[in-house]
Amino acid sequence: MSRLLKGLEKELLEKKIHKLKVKNEKRQAKLNKRNNVLMLAGMQKTYEQPSNKMTQYEVKETPRYKLQEGTLEYALDQYLKGIKFMTQTKGSYNFYNVLINLSAFSNQEPGNNLQNEKQLIQNLEKRQVQAKNFMLQRQPKDTSKETIFYHVGKNPDFKVKKRIYLNCKRKNIAVLAYNLMKNFEDLDSYYLKFSSDKQAERVDRSEQIVIYLKDDKHLMDIATRIEKTKTEFPQLFEGCKNINPFIKNYGGYLAYANQPVSEEIKVQNEQNQTIENMPKKAVIYEDMKSGKKLLKASYNEMLATALEESE
Repeated sequence: MSRLLKGLEKELLEKKIHKLKVKNEKRQAKLNKRNNVLMLAGMQKTYEQPSNKMTQYEVKETPRYKLQEGTLEYALDQYLKGIKFMTQTKGSYNFYNVLINLSAFSNQEPGNNLQNEKQLIQNLEKRQVQAKNFMLQRQPKDTSKETIFYHVGKNPDFKVKKRIYLNCKRKNIAVLAYNLMKNFEDLDSYYLKFSSDKQAERVDRSEQIVIYLKDDKHLMDIATRIEKTKTEFPQLFEGCKNINPFIKNYGGYLAYANQPVSEEIKVQNEQNQTIENMPKKAVIYEDMKSGKKLLKASYNEMLATALEESE
């Protein structure tokens, strides 16, 4: 019997020891878990500390200083503000529209521009019938669609090398175009386009009138006559100082740029089909990856593409 009791006592003792061992192991596991949490918290606190400390140096607002017009910094500042404005007002943006909107006027008063435009077009249509060397075209040519630009010219069949951009107010577009053409009449040739009133109402642009030029002499001849018009009718040039900052300017109101290179070309489109004798206004633009793209013959189009790729 005593031997049995001793065996039982030993078994109970072993069970008790085992229970204590398990209890201690559980207690140690809890302590280890707690220590790990504290250690991780400490590590996180140590990691986050510099960030929290740096908040005292946070710049609340970019320091303001006046950028000089005509500089690259000014142009880029205007461009970035244009992206922000278009995103806020329209929910999205694209590079070309931001570019043509730079320095444009919004919510302009129409004045009598629509009536003046109708009268001017009637007179130009009569002249087109009478003079073979005179051109009036609507853009687009399809008369069932709304006119965006009117193209007008005297002996306009010359190769365009340069362009002049004027950014007048909507109310003055038709009258300014008329007076410019009046002062261009003593020249052998001229070619310009001006925005329709409907286009000016719907789209903000930084050029309402574009004048096409064949060489540097033509540029100077036209610029001299624009200056003459400005002297005669300064009120018509109201707002012309708001010019696209990426484009060179003369006198702070007359912007000008080279015509993008264009010629008849043979290229392959995305379907590897050869395009023969592309229209003269087709332009090949070679991007930064040496890929070739077809673009409209537009200074702004090429610049917008370059800005897009520089992001």
